Amino acid sequence: MGQQLLENIEVQKAIQKRETKAIRTIVADREELQAFWTTIVKDVEQVMRDRLKASELLGKSLGLFLDRVDLTNTDGNLAPVVNIDLTSLSVDELRILTRTAFEEAESC
Repeated sequence: MGQQLLENIEVQKAIQKRETKAIRTIVADREELQAFWTTIVKDVEQVMRDRLKASELLGKSLGLFLDRVDLTNTDGNLAPVVNIDLTSLSVDELRILTRTAFEEAESC
């Protein structure tokens, strides 16, 4: 009998609805988190470190800190994708290339 009930679509929907409702009561959604972080940011009695962390989390949740990468050439066209076959390189050669790439990236 239990198996038949679990196969019933209406019973499945009711179970899913109940589980979703139960989860919503214990897990904060995005709006609740943003409201909480906003409260912390505006509370002048909070330690500045906590206010700054809350503002950082709020900004991230709002998408304010997205890295933008320009993939266009000077003429405005998309830069071509360069495919390099690295299968012929040894492990040592790959390490050297990786190290060099990281050093160049850090110097930018």
